[in-house]
Amino acid sequence: LERTQKATSENLDSLKSLTALQPIFAQGHFLAEKTIFLKAKTHQGKSGVYVLSVFQTQGGKHLLVQRGWAPYEITALPQGDLKVEGVL
Repeated sequence: LERTQKATSENLDSLKSLTALQPIFAQGHFLAEKTIFLKAKTHQGKSGVYVLSVFQTQGGKHLLVQRGWAPYEITALPQGDLKVEGVL
């Protein structure tokens, strides 16, 4: 975990191979109609959904982005060219 926290994020589109727990970033956009809602998830005593969305990078790769918990199905996606960061 400490190695991951200290590592510099790399652009996913420029990587030749992937490593578990590798910090990455990607630029691109979320794909409309490619969101998954895991229903009946409870957070702090409230029912809701867990939101997962597909993100397409500028290089054409696809990521499943864990967007978190919401009290209802969120159908509006962040728009435009975006940068996402995370750990593989």
